[in-house]
Amino acid sequence: MGGRTGEWGWTRVVAVAFAALLLAVADGSGGGAAAQKPPRKITLQAKKYDWLPATVQIKVGETVELTLESLDVPHGLLCRELGIPATTFEKGKPAKVTFTAQEPGSFRFKCSKYCGSKHREMIGSIVVVP
Repeated sequence: MGGRTGEWGWTRVVAVAFAALLLAVADGSGGGAAAQKPPRKITLQAKKYDWLPATVQIKVGETVELTLESLDVPHGLLCRELGIPATTFEKGKPAKVTFTAQEPGSFRFKCSKYCGSKHREMIGSIVVVP
């Protein structure tokens, strides 16, 4: 009789573990290990001929949502190395871009919309740290 009680106890343990696994899969959390964090939100402001801030630091694997705001004329942002396409925005009409940096390094971004005589000097950087 002692062996049978032990078998019934293990059956309950397995059933409870299986139910917990099903609940984790059903709610998409994967038990917490596979849950994605919401993107880190950073606002990047553009004005003739500067970026505020001029340098942004993020971590490898971190998903970032950049909100691009113009303080004066229409501007654009482009960073090919991080896969950020040319995105234009203007005063009162911000744009958003989301990306995930896959490797460490310093990556230049620039204004991709002509904004005046010093347009070519409008450069910033995204520093990706391990």
